[in-house]
Amino acid sequence: MAQHNAAGELPARTLETVPAKARLAIILLLVLGSATLLTALLTDAARAWRAYLFNWLYWTSIAQGAVILAAAVTMTRGIWSQPVRRIALSFVAFLPVSFLLLLPLLFAAGQVFPWVHQELGGKEAWLNVPFLAARNLAGLATLFGLSLAFAYWALRPDAGLLLAQASPRHSGPECRGLYARLTRGWQGQEVEEARAHRNLSRLSPVLALTYAIVFSIVAVDFVMSLEPEWFSSLIGPYFFMAAFLGGIAATALLTVVYRRGLELGSAIQPPQLHDLGKLTFA
Repeated sequence: MAQHNAAGELPARTLETVPAKARLAIILLLVLGSATLLTALLTDAARAWRAYLFNWLYWTSIAQGAVILAAAVTMTRGIWSQPVRRIALSFVAFLPVSFLLLLPLLFAAGQVFPWVHQELGGKEAWLNVPFLAARNLAGLATLFGLSLAFAYWALRPDAGLLLAQASPRHSGPECRGLYARLTRGWQGQEVEEARAHRNLSRLSPVLALTYAIVFSIVAVDFVMSLEPEWFSSLIGPYFFMAAFLGGIAATALLTVVYRRGLELGSAIQPPQLHDLGKLTFA
């Protein structure tokens, strides 16, 4: 990676509202997706739930993988990543949604998992719906909770600066309210930055280890168990490393979009894009 800090002081950007075109696109995609899922459920429920599972795995993997990228560059103190670290961290917003989207899958386990209706020959101790639901809900709640805590401590010092600098003309009440919640019990900028650095240094390795364990369980339960007779001792590492790669690629894509849309060319320069490309191909 490039050993430099070309960005210097990064410009502050706040997104108060979703752009009208993006809001319209989101609404149309939600309506289209809901209608397609409903139609599929009415025609072939098992296939619809399997498609739901694949989509849940795909988007959850990308979101969590991007957060792990932010944790990884924090652990390694990658100065090159400062301009793109926030972009990677922004994927944390999907994780609570992902947790809620898991619940329908568990209620529809009979449509999703073929082993529910099969003789398992001794695998019943692991492959049973109550235990599967319990371990995955507990594991993902822990992983997503650590991810949100990591995001909180990463954002808190900057939120303090933005709250001090924000004016009614540049920041609406919703944004100021968010800054106020993030900075509750504020102890001063220097103290808060030291606290955040200390907490992030402790959280990032715990988050990475929890990610490897929980995503390995997810891989066994939601990927390998779809073929109950198949077994692989490498499915866990394959899955969580693929998710990490997906998070890197998604961060790179979003970096290009935000670089142009938010006029961040002075902060996100070709060396940072080159480093992201090297990570993707590594």
